[in-house]
Amino acid sequence: TETDAKIRSALEKRFGSATIILISHRITTLSKADQVLVLDHGRVSQLGTPEELGRQEGLYRHFATIADSCDIPIVIYNVPGRSGVSVSAETIARLAKNCNVAGVKEASGSVDRVSEILDLCDIPVLSGDDALTVPMMSVGAVGVVSVASNIIPKEMKQLVDLCNAGAFDQARVMHRKLYRFFKAMFVETNPIPVKAGMAIRGLLDEEYRLPLCPPSDKNREFLRQILADVPVD
Repeated sequence: TETDAKIRSALEKRFGSATIILISHRITTLSKADQVLVLDHGRVSQLGTPEELGRQEGLYRHFATIADSCDIPIVIYNVPGRSGVSVSAETIARLAKNCNVAGVKEASGSVDRVSEILDLCDIPVLSGDDALTVPMMSVGAVGVVSVASNIIPKEMKQLVDLCNAGAFDQARVMHRKLYRFFKAMFVETNPIPVKAGMAIRGLLDEEYRLPLCPPSDKNREFLRQILADVPVD
């Protein structure tokens, strides 16, 4: 169909010779597929609906309109695990030309994305995952949008300062000490664990808005054990 042709053209323009696999619960055409899986040399590079993968222009216009409408700088959040679609490196590079775009939070879980973005533009990249702060900063990221810093701000600042100073041997040692804590902050859907952890530390009253709810008793006890080994700022 004409729609299929347009989507295929957009995908081919973006992904070149990569393998495109349709995922659907029924025999279908490209435009009606539930998901499209893109393989680049055997590696999964994208997963999303045909419209999402073929319509980066819409994402560009969305962020550009916000940037042009604000009198304060904005940071692009790329969190495909939440949004279901990734902002491509090419789209980020286009947005980086807008003087009101101050940076990008890269929460795709891929260290390679930092290099991919910086190969196209000079936008400041921030890790979107505490556990990837050191790896991402080792290839050019400049900091982290941190969950852990709600409980250990001093340690997170020290970790970032070490990386920015090029002291990666010391940063790795610190990363290993904090790694179990980083992972514990995602034992349930974020921000449930960090809220519970802050409440355990007496930093806030534990309140949640549905559909978020308190952690299970098992996970709360797990958080208590993890926090017992974490410094108190």
